[in-house]
Amino acid sequence: MGVFVSIFTLVSVNIQAFARETISKNLIATVNLCLLTCIATLLGFVMLIVNKGKKKWFNAVYTVFLILLAASTIILALLKN
Repeated sequence: MGVFVSIFTLVSVNIQAFARETISKNLIATVNLCLLTCIATLLGFVMLIVNKGKKKWFNAVYTVFLILLAASTIILALLKN
């Protein structure tokens, strides 16, 4: 359920932001990356529960992916464009 809410939020925020054009592109990108991180976290937890932690390569790739998403979100949020 949380995944669907996150995806709906991503779509509605983008529609409102581009319709009004009052929000900076940096803020839109930061919000999109933050929501993408949330969606990836929720989907990863579902996959971990389904796989029961049996696939170690998935755990490693998932961890690296989340770290990259979080780092890019923080870096983009700190930029002042």
